Amino acid sequence: MYLILLLFGCAHLDSAKLPSVEKSYDVQEAVLGWRFVPGQEFNYAYDVRVFRREFEIGRTEHWNYLVKTVDDQGVALLEARLTAFGALVLENGSPVSTEELADAQESEKKRLSEARVWVTLSTDGHVQAVDGVDWEDALLHHQLGFALPLHAVKPGLRWKDPVTLAPLVNLLPPEVAVLPKTDAVLERFLYKEGTHLALIDMKGSIVAGDKDVPQLTVSTELHWDMNAGAMAYRKTTASLQQYDSPFGGLLIIESRLNP
Repeated sequence: MYLILLLFGCAHLDSAKLPSVEKSYDVQEAVLGWRFVPGQEFNYAYDVRVFRREFEIGRTEHWNYLVKTVDDQGVALLEARLTAFGALVLENGSPVSTEELADAQESEKKRLSEARVWVTLSTDGHVQAVDGVDWEDALLHHQLGFALPLHAVKPGLRWKDPVTLAPLVNLLPPEVAVLPKTDAVLERFLYKEGTHLALIDMKGSIVAGDKDVPQLTVSTELHWDMNAGAMAYRKTTASLQQYDSPFGGLLIIESRLNP
């Protein structure tokens, strides 16, 4: 539902701010990647906003991920369970509250609470599979995925990140030829509240056809927690553009690691 709405609306808003950063610190290089231990748990909060004309549709989902197994290649099988859910509809900035919306929210919460979701995730950030839900519901779980180099990295290093765009290709019919383009860069290392972080930025696009066809542009800002070996914060923004100008709606997904 969320991404399809991009085709029909447009919105202008101030970009949400990243968590405040205390200071940069001098590290020459570091190895990034997930660190999995069977029995370990990760708790993530996802905030989703879709802007369509005068409407803003928002929802929040909290998921617990339990590491069930880790194979010899470092690929983990995570069992995901919904722990909290909320939804909101705004029209021209004012909340829309009806009995029908309340019933829909309760029904959606019940449906997701009963789902058994399995995520297969490698140490280098590739989501190999999301099982138990359809593509639309799986989109949030794909936010765990972000291509990470297997070697030590230093500020300024660039690499390709096909992982972020992979689930979005499903927006287009399989017979349509698409050209995904991505470019990720390690901006700098940070130190915040006793945690060592790596700040990564990714820009990408999915082009279908020539310049007369709208393209999907995606940008991702990511804070990687080097202490925990996990994603600490991520903001993904997706929009349609044509002739280098916004065209259609806007989707924003923010992901946060909770204690």
